Amino acid sequence: DDRLRGFGVTCKPIVDAIKNAQSFDPAIRYAVGQTLVCAGMDEARKIAFGGPERQKVVTLEGNVLLKNGSIQGGLAAVQSRAKKWDEKRYDDLKAARDTLLERMGGGSEAEEARLLVELRN
Repeated sequence: DDRLRGFGVTCKPIVDAIKNAQSFDPAIRYAVGQTLVCAGMDEARKIAFGGPERQKVVTLEGNVLLKNGSIQGGLAAVQSRAKKWDEKRYDDLKAARDTLLERMGGGSEAEEARLLVELRN
């Protein structure tokens, strides 16, 4: 659809960005439909929701802006999941440290040394 080629500065139909054998064109066009790809989120929002007709847009970061107004995925989602994992791992390690420190209280020096080695590992 040629009218999709006139949107925005960096925005273009995603089928124009996919390199494939010509024999796959019908399948690719069916799979991606009229989805557009934009370099940045600001332009993607303007294209997806700012015109008279809403468009499905994907950013280079992986955000998907759907016609119904929702936004999915992208780098922010990945970073958020990574941060949750880091926080959980930190909390688990802190709890293990606290447990070992409690067990150390009142023990012999040899027991404390063994627990410190266990804590480091």
